[in-house]
Amino acid sequence: MSWLGALETVGRAFVEAAEAPSSSSSSSRGGGGGGWGGTLRSVAAVAGPLINAAASAAERRLRQSMMPCAAADVLLLGLLAARLSEAAYSRNAASLSLALDAVPAAEATGLRLLHFSPQGEHTDRLPQWYLACDQGGPGGSPRIFLVFRGTFSPHDVLRD
Repeated sequence: MSWLGALETVGRAFVEAAEAPSSSSSSSRGGGGGGWGGTLRSVAAVAGPLINAAASAAERRLRQSMMPCAAADVLLLGLLAARLSEAAYSRNAASLSLALDAVPAAEATGLRLLHFSPQGEHTDRLPQWYLACDQGGPGGSPRIFLVFRGTFSPHDVLRD
């Protein structure tokens, strides 16, 4: 058994001791169900959860130490996706192009709008979307992004 397993076992034992019913007969030492039994139950009620929390924290820390770091290009792609999603709420192609121009070069190289399909004022059935591309793929290869506007208002919830 690992030290972490032993710590969890001790924590469970403390919790069980705290939850165990007290004996109905009172001893001559404490009277009224108190004494050492009551004190031990009180200590167990506090120590059990603390030990279990410490074991959980240690286990989480151990898992995190073994987790590999994400590559910078993966993180930048996620950040770019978030920026593109936000830009999808632009009202027209001109404001969308401005939003795409504002994306830092570290995330997208030569990002440009290929097509914009607005939702329109009177078309509740058509989603708003756009198509953009850049040269940020491996070796400067092109990447194409198809981005739909998400749910932004109660009206969007009903429409989507």
